[in-house]
Amino acid sequence: MFTQDRLEYQPIPLPHRHHMSDEEMVTAAHDFYSFMQRRHTVRDYSSREVPREIIERCILAAGTAPSGANHQPWHFVAISNPEHKHRIRLAAEEEEKGFYEGGASEEWLRALEPVGTNQEKPHLDIAPWLIVIFAQRYGQFADGQKFKNYYVPESVGIATGFLIAALHHAGLASLTHTPNPMKFLNGLCDRPDSEKPVMILAVSRGAAPSFDLSHEEFQRMGQRVLDSMWEAVRRGQEDPILPSARGHEIRELLDAPLPREGIAVDEVIESWVDTLLPLCRHNGHPRFFGYVVTSPDPVGIFADAMASAMNQGLTAWRSAPGATEVERVVLRWLDELVGFSGEGSGILTSGGSSANFHALALAVRKADVSAPRHRQAIYMSTEAHVSMKKAGRVLGVPDEQIRLVPVDASRRMRTELLLAWLHQDREAGLVPVAVCASAGGANTGAIDPLEQIADVCEAQDVWLHIDGAYGAPAAATTKYAWMRDSFARADSLSLDPHKWLFAPVDVGCLLLRDETLSRALFGWESEYTAITQTDPIERFAFFDHGLEMTRRFRGLKVWSILKARGADAIVETIRRDIELREALDDRIAREPSLEHLGSELSISCFRFRPSSDETEGEVDELNRHILETIVQEGSAYMSPTYLEGRYALRACIVNFRTSFEDNDFLLDEVLSIGGAG
Repeated sequence: MFTQDRLEYQPIPLPHRHHMSDEEMVTAAHDFYSFMQRRHTVRDYSSREVPREIIERCILAAGTAPSGANHQPWHFVAISNPEHKHRIRLAAEEEEKGFYEGGASEEWLRALEPVGTNQEKPHLDIAPWLIVIFAQRYGQFADGQKFKNYYVPESVGIATGFLIAALHHAGLASLTHTPNPMKFLNGLCDRPDSEKPVMILAVSRGAAPSFDLSHEEFQRMGQRVLDSMWEAVRRGQEDPILPSARGHEIRELLDAPLPREGIAVDEVIESWVDTLLPLCRHNGHPRFFGYVVTSPDPVGIFADAMASAMNQGLTAWRSAPGATEVERVVLRWLDELVGFSGEGSGILTSGGSSANFHALALAVRKADVSAPRHRQAIYMSTEAHVSMKKAGRVLGVPDEQIRLVPVDASRRMRTELLLAWLHQDREAGLVPVAVCASAGGANTGAIDPLEQIADVCEAQDVWLHIDGAYGAPAAATTKYAWMRDSFARADSLSLDPHKWLFAPVDVGCLLLRDETLSRALFGWESEYTAITQTDPIERFAFFDHGLEMTRRFRGLKVWSILKARGADAIVETIRRDIELREALDDRIAREPSLEHLGSELSISCFRFRPSSDETEGEVDELNRHILETIVQEGSAYMSPTYLEGRYALRACIVNFRTSFEDNDFLLDEVLSIGGAG
């Protein structure tokens, strides 16, 4: 302690500083800002010990702060003793209780609500160090005589800032805690009345990242998410269907390096709406006629979110008991809806492509006992979905033995040619494995002659798979109820709830006649998948019937939609979509400049043809121009196809929002652009 008669002043020369250019200083300023920007006040701590030397050095760094008259009017009390920390915690919580139970104004409490603080202060126990900061109102000479300190709050504030920066630089985290009032800290820290406690600084390494939220935080985030989801639904019906940004622009907007440091979740949620949503194609728009991708039922949207919250891995009953039973119920319901009558045997898949693959895998495997792959052949029409052609190739059937049977004028498989090809291949020593028929082709919605094909397959003892990914739900309507008899004769049937049952993507379905076949192919026991349950219900495992192991709870959205809407309302909506297609065809037939090229179910294909003077190439080019213009304008959306070598406009209606007025809008646009072209 210095004395009044020994006051000395000895200036210390400034240390040598490297001269920095303006550019270097700018860089240094940016770098320091970037570093300090990563400093956060934390409330979750690690109890892992922090060496005393680190704390001491950081306090020494705080002591380099400028102060009034260089009196350094501060005192830092560093505490690591658990009992001492606990006493501070108890006293602090007692003061905080009074604060939160009436001591604070309503305005103050409202300001604290987003932070989520209360009187509970467990971090005072958990943090390995508490640094209590005191401001010295006055100092004393060795003889007890007092001397005044100057700019005390300012000086202590600067020093505290230095301390926090030093702790951060050392890789530590901190929380500034200011119980109100704080007089108890003088007694607990053995400090004189001349010193005023300023704050408690809880210091630790910081806890391991935690993704948990309190109930209040979860609700707040949930509300933000709900608002964003509503924006997606609302703008998906009102905004241009296709984004105006081109590929390179979208890539530039979204491309970024891997984030090393996270940002506020609110910012992430905002980016869904502000950044990502304008770059999406709005499939739920009432004038989206592009593909057989439905607009999702809001019930399905929420069910999909709930499935994520449940986080059930649909491997086996033991992994997801309730979810497994829900999916088995869904399989039975879908079976009943379309009339397959396999009593719900099958699996839910990612979509129709996966369902088709699984079906052909079963057929090929069944044939393996009598024929190697190079002698196998599968049959489908030239209109068959590409997924079945790819499945055949992946399964090892030679490309030249994936037989594409010609179609008739209605784009339906010619059964007589199918039968001839089967006979020809058998005579050549090949083994017919499967016939893939379509209940709703991708181009025009064409339905193959299912009954005739079923007759052929039964007579030839060939697996019959029906691809009903798009069209199978129409079998629940009166108009297409005739398909049910054919479905009942098939070995397997695929359908897609995300195509025409108003479920969000992704969910497909494969219905099977004989579940033991899938168990024979996909069942493969290992030490870690062995099933020990003896109850037949509890022994069930979806991984024994499909390629996937862990997968999401796809069935919840289908289950929820069917429960909430009821089969009758869903069937009526499908019927109305078919009626909308028929109305579209009627209008096309009445327009001299429009040429109908084919339709079935809820797909209509047509083109603009102003006269008979144009060449086919000119007509193709004109219709390409029409389509591109409509898509670019964003007011409607169609997709193209080729029918008999002719460029066609393709309108698909699988949307519960589409109206007769939307039909007219689409054709009016075609006529207007075509006339102008």
